[in-house]
Amino acid sequence: KQNVHMPIALSRPWLHIKKHNKGMTMQQYMCAVCGHIHDEAEDGLFDQLDKHHNCPECGCGKEEYQLVA
Repeated sequence: KQNVHMPIALSRPWLHIKKHNKGMTMQQYMCAVCGHIHDEAEDGLFDQLDKHHNCPECGCGKEEYQLVA
């Protein structure tokens, strides 16, 4: 019997990336399609994401992200 009070853990590989790297500047990348912000301080290093990573909001590819200045 499944415990209804236990949350179901979804696989999110980007959360397994080391989040805080000393001496590195954390940057933000924005999806050009929907405006979703990937914050390296919270979501992991952008360059270490899988090349087939999709935007969690609109589903577009990683190549649609642009560095926020």
